Amino acid sequence: MLGTGAALSIAVGGVSIQRAGYNASFLTLAATALIAFLLLWRSVPATLPRSLASILSGSKISDRVRTSAPPNSNPFPSSVAAT
Repeated sequence: MLGTGAALSIAVGGVSIQRAGYNASFLTLAATALIAFLLLWRSVPATLPRSLASILSGSKISDRVRTSAPPNSNPFPSSVAAT
């Protein structure tokens, strides 16, 4: 199914170049690509992860950060002591 668009674009582009010229061929293929994009955009559901969706929605960073450790605790275990 994926190769169908590529194969058809060569044939449609060649016919439109012969009949109407390069500019018309470009506009025809661009319009076809735009229609395909819009159909894809409408048919695929939104699947953003919650973290990315919150970033794109403009929420504050402090709303998204969740810490399980107290603020002044050492993040390194005792076996990884600085030398």
